[in-house]
Amino acid sequence: AQEQLLDRFNRYLRIPGSLAKYMNQPEQQLPHEKTDLVWPTRTFTNRLELKIGGELFVLQHHRGETDDQLYVWVPGRQALASADYYQGFLPNAGNGKRYQRHVEEWAVALKEMAALEPKILLPAHGEAITDPATIIENFSVLAETLQYIVDYTLEGLNAGKRKDLIYDAIQLPEHLTTHPSLAVKYVGVADISKMVLKQYTGWWDDIPSHWTPASMADQGNMIIALGGGNIPALTTYGKELIDDDIRLASHLADWLFYARPDNAEVQQLVSEVYRARIMDSKTNTMEMLTYLDQMTAARQRARNQ
Repeated sequence: AQEQLLDRFNRYLRIPGSLAKYMNQPEQQLPHEKTDLVWPTRTFTNRLELKIGGELFVLQHHRGETDDQLYVWVPGRQALASADYYQGFLPNAGNGKRYQRHVEEWAVALKEMAALEPKILLPAHGEAITDPATIIENFSVLAETLQYIVDYTLEGLNAGKRKDLIYDAIQLPEHLTTHPSLAVKYVGVADISKMVLKQYTGWWDDIPSHWTPASMADQGNMIIALGGGNIPALTTYGKELIDDDIRLASHLADWLFYARPDNAEVQQLVSEVYRARIMDSKTNTMEMLTYLDQMTAARQRARNQ
């Protein structure tokens, strides 16, 4: 394995509860001790060549979805096992629940793999591809996409733009947006931009009140006070917002829920808002899981009353 796998395994052992939460898995299924994992007996830094059964296997490292990611090139067969660098859709490079992902190095790996001119592609997602022209095109288009996101994001940072104004405004050129290998599934372009921001800057989002913010419960109580304490009116307004601006409806639902989690009308608002977001065709998979978690929390509160 590439040597940074060791750090990743050790990180997993330190945060099993966090992994369980963000991976939506029972904690008992995750590793808790070193013996729960299969550790490599040999590691390398950048590149390793292995001769097995008379065949040469080239293991090449570039950080991407993980710090230890690598692809395997078999030059004698012109076959390439591309790991998670290529997924057949816009890759999960902007997952807000995962450790840092390295978007620009991901693009470098794709360009490098395209230059090998493989005839057989064995991706970690989807079926094998045996048309060399398709392989090179898909690698090149994805590399261009990731590099575009990186360049746009860094340009915004260097111009002193507030972070949300950077990722909210990013749009891919049309020839990338419409490419069949770049369909949005797990994350969107804005999410990948956020991952780039996370790599290059600190945790602050450039909004002054967010440096030392009031708790969400206190913010929610302020909203309730501004509404004259009339929670039924606020939840009615929240439901009306669903069709007008689902993002604003979500903000209101969150404020009310964190301030009044046991209020039945608030619980219903949370369910309706996030059901609508899940059903929205623009919502990606990671968003859906997040919204489903909030709906579940509201329903659990209702059951416990």
